[in-house]
Amino acid sequence: MSELKPTAAGKRSRGRSPAYPAIGLEKAVQRVRLLWLKDKQYSVPVSTVAPIWGYASLNGPAALTVSALVKFGLVDSEGSKDDRTIAVTDLAVQILNHPSSDARREYLKEAALLPPIHVEMWDLYGVHLPSDANLLWKLVRERGFTDTGAKEFIREYRETIAFAELGVDDASEADLEEPLDDVVEMVDVAVPEALLSPTRPGLGVIAGFTTPVTLVDPNSATPLIQNYPIPIALQGRPPVIVSGAFPLSDAEWAQFTAVLEAMRPVLVQTAGNRSA
Repeated sequence: MSELKPTAAGKRSRGRSPAYPAIGLEKAVQRVRLLWLKDKQYSVPVSTVAPIWGYASLNGPAALTVSALVKFGLVDSEGSKDDRTIAVTDLAVQILNHPSSDARREYLKEAALLPPIHVEMWDLYGVHLPSDANLLWKLVRERGFTDTGAKEFIREYRETIAFAELGVDDASEADLEEPLDDVVEMVDVAVPEALLSPTRPGLGVIAGFTTPVTLVDPNSATPLIQNYPIPIALQGRPPVIVSGAFPLSDAEWAQFTAVLEAMRPVLVQTAGNRSA
C-alpha cells in the first residue's frame, strides 16, 4: 500500500506542521458567503474582513480563516501586508448561487480537493480512511506534523470530505431532496428542565415543538446539547426561526451575535429603504 510522501528530516522546523486549512469546507463556505453578501466579487483590503466574521482583528482566527479560504479556492489574494486584498472567486459564486444542486455539489467537491494535502490524502485513501490513531501516527512520522496539528488536520479533513460528499455516488436531485420527514425520524422533544429554568429566559418557547434531536453520550461529561429551532415572535409578522445546536458557550454566543450584527445591512430593512 502506498505511504504518505515523507518530508526530509531537518528540513521542517520543529513545532510546525505542513500547510492545511484551519477550518473545514462547510465553515469556509459560511465565511465566504458573508463576504459575498457584503462586497460581492469586489476586491477588499484584507484588513477590513475580520469584523464581517465577528473578529476584532485580523490576528489569529481571522487570519487563519483567510488562509483557509485561499486554500479552498474561495477567494483570490493579491499583494502583501498592508496592501493585500482578497476577492470572492467564481468557484465560490458557483457554490453559493448555482441554481442546480447537482452542480453545487460538484463545485464543492472541486473546492474540497484544491488543498494539496487533501489531494495527497484522497489519492492515498479515497473515502475509506483508516482510524484516527493510524492517521495520527502516519502524519506525525511520515509528514512532519506536530501531534496537535495532525489531530486538527484529521478533524478538518474528515469534516470536509463529509460535507462535500466525496465518494458518494451521484443520485438524482429528487432522491437527494426528499422531504425531511422521510430522512429524519421526528420525535417529541422532552426539553430538559434546566433549559426551561428562569435563568434561561426565552427557551421556553420551544416547548411542544416536534423536532430532530441530537444528544451527546449520556455517560459523557460533555454538557447536554440539542438541535432544535427557536421561533422568535415579532409583532405584525411571522416569527424568525433560529436553528442550531444549543446551548452555546459565552464565547460562542459573543461570536454568534457579532456575526449577526455584521450582517445587519443585509438582514435589516431600514425606514429609508422600505418599499412603498
